[in-house]
Amino acid sequence: MTINHILFKNDVQTQRKLKDISQQKLANLLNIRRDQLSMIENGHRLPSKEMLIKIKEILNVRFIDLYPQGIINIILDKDNNEPKDNR
Repeated sequence: MTINHILFKNDVQTQRKLKDISQQKLANLLNIRRDQLSMIENGHRLPSKEMLIKIKEILNVRFIDLYPQGIINIILDKDNNEPKDNR
């Protein structure tokens, strides 16, 4: 059995819906296409560090409200080894 891709479990969609924000509106606020946001929400794509920060700020949530700690560390470590602030 071959694994073609990994799904990255997250609560981006849940948090977006709790804030009563449509997928299209959030995509517009993030300056990305709706299908790109859909891929992030469905776990087919990890957001960049900058995108994760934007999502966190727009939804007014903590990183840990969006992704499990291990995934947050992967995203935040992609570009460099800055200290992690999960607030």
